[in-house]
Formats: sequence, structure tokens, C-alpha cells
Amino acid sequence: MLLAFPVSKYGIASSLRWLLATPGSAIEEFRTIKTHSYLDIKGVMTETRDPVSGKAEILNIENKRLVVLFDGNVYTLSDELAADITVDQVRVTKTNLPIKNQKIEFTDKTRNYLLSIIPKNALVSGTVHLPDGMDLKIPPLEGRFKTVEQKGNDLVLTFASKSQIEKLALTEFFDLQKKMDQAELSRLYAEVDKLQAAIGVNQSDNLTPLGKQLLSGGQDTNKTKIELAQLTSQLDETNVKIDELKAKIKTRKFVFSGEVYLRQ
Repeated sequence: MLLAFPVSKYGIASSLRWLLATPGSAIEEFRTIKTHSYLDIKGVMTETRDPVSGKAEILNIENKRLVVLFDGNVYTLSDELAADITVDQVRVTKTNLPIKNQKIEFTDKTRNYLLSIIPKNALVSGTVHLPDGMDLKIPPLEGRFKTVEQKGNDLVLTFASKSQIEKLALTEFFDLQKKMDQAELSRLYAEVDKLQAAIGVNQSDNLTPLGKQLLSGGQDTNKTKIELAQLTSQLDETNVKIDELKAKIKTRKFVFSGEVYLRQ
């Protein structure tokens, strides 16, 4: 086998790794590669023990595992049970097609803009800063490797596909947020009406002392003044909340900023 293998073409180190055909040797081989490279895999899904076979593209190295694109999803691959796909033997197949990584920085861009800059077959890595308070519902992903993850107000992407980003329902969240804002505004306006009505009762100047006493439930004047002051304070606080919410609605923009890399 050693005599038959073209050592002069690949070198002794690569030839040895090819003969070993272990995930570890594939990792060492990939460290020196700058072109699209693939693995012919035959193994099992670690969790289900379902057999898998086919061609997978190598994307990266994570600890002692290879990160691969297989059947449209991103998995980890190794001879250890900690990986998504467990294999005993794999061999690296190199190509002459260079890996292109395009860096894109953006500020206050819309969802449609983000999707428009992603080519169909590109994989996206990087961070997208989300609008304050946005809580994404991320669909279940195949395997343990997290291509899409929310950390606070940041959306962290690691080899995410365009279709995965499209499924994040960003527009639906914005529509829901607008409905929640309007509902809260209506509640505050109703609270203002209620407080103004209560203040009107206590401030009525057209009633006789007896009438005022009946409307106030027989409470003494000092107690009524205290309640009036409390109601007025609550009204002022509610009006401030209304102004704050209106300002938040006016400034809230459904735009994103960040920095990503497109792998093609």
C-alpha cells in the first residue's frame, strides 16, 4: 500500500494520515487545508444509533471533533460518543476550490437587507445585535451543534444557513410587540379615566357640604384631601408612563446591527 500510494504528490505526513483514516488524523490533515474538503463517512448517529453514510464537508474543528455539513445540517463528528456522528474511519478528500470568507458589518439594517446579502448556499457566522427585549423562538436544530443561539440581546450564528435565519420569525415578533404596546397604552388610558373620575368626585365645587359628604362616603375633609393628593399623584405617574411608552414606540425600530462572515 505504501508503494502504491503517491507519496511524492501528497507528502509523507499526508500519506500517513490517509492510511490511518481516523477522525484524529482527519483533524490534523484539515489544519493545513485552505480549500473545500470532504469526508466519505460511514457511521451512526450517536443518540439514535441510526446508520449514516455519505459525503460531508468539513467546516471546522471543535476540541477533538470535526464540525461537518452533512445532508443540509451541521454536526460534530468523531470516534467519541460526545459527537453527533460516531465513526471509526474517515478519509479526507481535498478539492482545488478555495474557501471564501466575506466579512460584512452593518448598522440599523432591516431583516430583508440581512437576508438579501446572504447567498443561497452560504453559511453565516458572527453576531447580530437584536432590538431591546426581543425574545426569539428558535426552532429545534438537528444535532447538538448550535448554529443559531440567542445570548441576551445578541443572536450568535455559527455556520447558520439562510433557511435557518429565515425561520426565526423576526417579523412576527415585531408585530406581536406592536400589539402588546397598544394594549398597554389602552390600559394606561383607562387608568387615567378612572383616576380623573375619582378626582372629579373629590373636587366637586357644585355640591353642598352634605352632598360632598355623601359622595365621599361620610369621610372627613382631611381624609378626603389626603385621598385627593394620592389620586393626583397616581394620575401624574400614569401620564408619565404614557409619555414614556409613546416615546419608546416612536423610537423602536425593527433594525439590526452586527458583524458576520459569509462562508462560500
